[in-house]
Amino acid sequence: MDDTEIRKYIERAIEGDEDSFAALISFVQNKAYAIAYRYMKNDADARDAMQEAFIKMYLNLGSFGYRSKFETWFYRILINCCLDALR
Repeated sequence: MDDTEIRKYIERAIEGDEDSFAALISFVQNKAYAIAYRYMKNDADARDAMQEAFIKMYLNLGSFGYRSKFETWFYRILINCCLDALR
């Protein structure tokens, strides 16, 4: 997915389009699991951290300012969720 496509999906997801939000999740899902598993060290906790990150992504999508790549922004949210869970 290129930046133009991602921008369209973000804009549609902000407007409430569930399919666009699902596409954004699908775009980051595999790498997100790898990152979360690396931090959490087990499947259940990795999936919980991912779920929390997806919720935060949904709630904060309107504040994504395109100053970085979407993936970078999301993976930072995910890492923060992992670190919060480990505390």
